[in-house]
Amino acid sequence: MPEEPTWDEAMALASGLGGPQPARLTPLVRAAGCTAAHDVRAPRPIPHYDSSAMDGYVVSGPGPWRLDAVVADGREDHAASGARPLHQGAARPVLTGGLIPEGADGVVRQEYLDVRGGRIRLEAPDSEAARRELSPGRHIRTAGCEAPEGALMVSAGTVLTPAHISYLTVAGFDDVPVAAPPRVTVLTTGDEVISQGVPEPGQVRDSFTPVLPTVLRSLGAEPIAVHRLSDAASALEGALHEAVEVSDLVITTAGTGRSEADSVRRLLTLEAEPVIDGIAMRPGHPTMASRIRSSAGRAVPVAALPGNPLAAMVALRIVVQPAIEAMLGRGPAPSESARLAEPTPPSPSDRLVPGLRGADGVWRTAHSTGAHMLRGLAGSDGLLVLPRAGLAAQDPTPVLDLPW
Repeated sequence: MPEEPTWDEAMALASGLGGPQPARLTPLVRAAGCTAAHDVRAPRPIPHYDSSAMDGYVVSGPGPWRLDAVVADGREDHAASGARPLHQGAARPVLTGGLIPEGADGVVRQEYLDVRGGRIRLEAPDSEAARRELSPGRHIRTAGCEAPEGALMVSAGTVLTPAHISYLTVAGFDDVPVAAPPRVTVLTTGDEVISQGVPEPGQVRDSFTPVLPTVLRSLGAEPIAVHRLSDAASALEGALHEAVEVSDLVITTAGTGRSEADSVRRLLTLEAEPVIDGIAMRPGHPTMASRIRSSAGRAVPVAALPGNPLAAMVALRIVVQPAIEAMLGRGPAPSESARLAEPTPPSPSDRLVPGLRGADGVWRTAHSTGAHMLRGLAGSDGLLVLPRAGLAAQDPTPVLDLPW
């Protein structure tokens, strides 16, 4: 049997589980949180015309100026006023964002001007302010000052934020190509699992169904179904084959051990192409990842998570998150470096445990971090990687963010 991958090797393998998602045009009003499928470039300069940065008067020459006779009795709109050339020695009212006419030298702010009887004089607070106010191009936003035509606005793989949406809007876009969210089916197994109420001895509550859809959406995926199954092999086989027909990714929970009761491992070993068969880490050691063919020949990735809740969440961070990121064309989420307050002893394999970041920036391992426990994870700030060789206090070690 080949050597099991380390946690970081498993992340690299997981990023190759599935192919890229197809692109689709999405209206900007619904694109926040989506992933740009292609580079998006400016179709024209931003801004696309010379405009005023102030309410005031656009002027030609050093002044004083005569008020443009056409607008002496009222202001024109931005476009009409800016469309007429401005002659030497003239001034014309302009509002912020107004089109700058041909022949203009700059804009003088309203509060620096004395306007009387069709004549306009500069009344700056001092000579230095006057010099600045009359410098060529003063208070004019030139076309392309934010971005020239063809400038890269959004890179492929970028998760679009409201700021990106606003930026694309001012460039004139109505929609943007985004990667289609991977459709994910979740199959949870276990005869002992109940979905509501207080479990009796020998029973456990289903801790996956209430949270996995939310986590998957936060990663950019679209959960299309969550099915709770018994441990019967026939139930799992039927549900798995139905899921691969309609999904881009299938996630299973539990059944990845090596006992006779672990039907997920047996089924995937028989019918799927293995990619990961265990990871050299605790918790989450029995995690599996495979590809299984649909009836149309698509190779659909299957991420098989352990049944213990913390082990499953660690495995989700190591296998599911990189797989979805790669399918969307995103780069992997970066890991940071943490310093630990206390030393850690050697262990048979790397350990990934919930950690707490102190106000001083130093990290501590959380309490209650057994594979079956969730208390430590609930209050943690990230997953600390504790290498098998152990760490001295203040030694650096990777810390992985959590997908929520």
